[in-house]
This record gives sequence, structure tokens and C-alpha cells, in this order.
Amino acid sequence: MFTTPQQVFDAMPAAFRPQKAGATELALQFNVSGDEGGEWTVEIGDGVCKTSPGQADDPIAIIDMSGRDFLAVFGGKLNAVAAYMSGRIKVSGDVMSIMHLLSFFEMPQE
Repeated sequence: MFTTPQQVFDAMPAAFRPQKAGATELALQFNVSGDEGGEWTVEIGDGVCKTSPGQADDPIAIIDMSGRDFLAVFGGKLNAVAAYMSGRIKVSGDVMSIMHLLSFFEMPQE
């Protein structure tokens, strides 16, 4: 199972399911706080997911969350919508564009 945000970002391209994303094209910036946190860019388009460290040039949304919550969301232990509604996840930009983001990935679960 994932123990660092970097491991999740490294796994995202292989876990991406383009048939679920359809024609979605977007760039997101994740700002993950805490131990082993940082900034990462996730780009989805043309049936491919790419991740890279650093800030996105023109993200449709910027997502701020703790490393613990990030791992819990992508590990299937924390509902992203509930975390957003309770303020544990903050989103700047187009919130609606990322509502189905998690469904684009089949991440390994514990």
C-alpha cells in the first residue's frame, strides 16, 4: 500500500483508465502538506495521465490537503466529497471539473 504521496503520483499513470475519463482534458495542481508533501501536477488528456513534481502552468483546479488525507482518499479510506465538505480538502478553481476524478483511476486497495 502507499505510504507517501510520491508513491501515489508515481502509480497514477498506470492506474489511469482512459475509458472512464472519456474526452476529459485538464491539468490539476495538488499541494500536499506534511511529511513528504509537496506540489505535483496531474495532466489528463488524449487518453493519457501524466504526473510531475511542481506547479501546473494553467491548472483548472488547485487542490490543497494534508498528506494523511491524500493517502486516505487514494487508498479508499476517506470519501473525497465528505473531506471537501468538512474543509479537510480545499479546492480553488473549477470544483465541478474534478468531481469524478477518482473514478478515472483503479488504485490498489488494502
